[in-house]
Amino acid sequence: METLCELAFERAVELIRDRPQVYYRHGVWNAYYQRSTADVITSIMRSGYGADVYEKDGDLYVSVPADCDMW
Repeated sequence: METLCELAFERAVELIRDRPQVYYRHGVWNAYYQRSTADVITSIMRSGYGADVYEKDGDLYVSVPADCDMW
């Protein structure tokens, strides 16, 4: 996977906003699943840390850390 941004708010939203769906996970130990981009943007903006965005084979993957990931 290619890293496009790390722990970012605005940059993460910019990268995904033109896609109808992206792969998403909340917490680094959880699996990715497809979710609507509008819902993922809301999750990014409500998170305390922003999101990492990765690209693999043309798909975008958004990882939002949970509080327990940061301690």
